[in-house]
Amino acid sequence: MMHDAGMLGVLTEEGVTSLKKFRNGALPDPVVPGNFIAGPKDSHAQATKTWLAKVKPQLTALSRVSSKPSSLASYRRFADTVLATYDAMWAEVSKKRWANAKFRLYCGKQRVVASF
Repeated sequence: MMHDAGMLGVLTEEGVTSLKKFRNGALPDPVVPGNFIAGPKDSHAQATKTWLAKVKPQLTALSRVSSKPSSLASYRRFADTVLATYDAMWAEVSKKRWANAKFRLYCGKQRVVASF
């Protein structure tokens, strides 16, 4: 499927072999030959890690329970964990920076789709 969309040729013709090269803009632009598409910078990933550091205990607790439980007892554990972590998680993800990050991601996806 990626080959049919022409994505494999773009990824291999200029030797983009590492995430670091991709993040630094080593992906050739299929629309304008000779130009390169800037990938997501490492600073964006670092900012997200910093933001999530405040809610790491809550994320760890949520990762230990399944959202698709197989029994009533496991569902109760999931519900109790969600209720226990809800206030801290909501306080973090309701900040404007998360909405801005989601909007940047949406716009980036739109630019990619528009280039094809």
